[in-house]
Amino acid sequence: LRIMRPGCAFAVRREFAQTCFSKYWREGLAHDLFLWQCAFLADSIGYIHEPLFAYRRFQESTTAGKITSKTDHRIVENEIFLQSLDAACGMYQEPQWCSAAAKKMAQRCIALETKRKRFFQTKNVFIWLSCLAQLDCYPFAKSWPADLYHTFVRH
Repeated sequence: LRIMRPGCAFAVRREFAQTCFSKYWREGLAHDLFLWQCAFLADSIGYIHEPLFAYRRFQESTTAGKITSKTDHRIVENEIFLQSLDAACGMYQEPQWCSAAAKKMAQRCIALETKRKRFFQTKNVFIWLSCLAQLDCYPFAKSWPADLYHTFVRH
């Protein structure tokens, strides 16, 4: 459920976007992450596996100005992810949108991100170790040890 592409790379059917935004959207969410999660839950993601543009970050992005270190980046990213997924999970109530497999994966991701949030707050290594059970929910396997590294080595 992690966003794997920048929002400018999305193509979304108007009807789908209107449904997502009218029923599940909350003010302040990252719209691209929210649409990605809705599409994942609805099993509606497709890929074009070739580069089509050059990407650059802009000043008004959701996380711009809130990040001062890699650990801060992980904390801000974690909070944005949880808020967006919580909103997108409104699709749970409508079986025509959310498959059982997508629902199960979303629940695993929420469990992981909740643990990560507690780890970032407490720096309890046992919480970090328990995150290994949801390694498949990380965007990359190397993200799990990176949480530890950025929490203790690179403040």
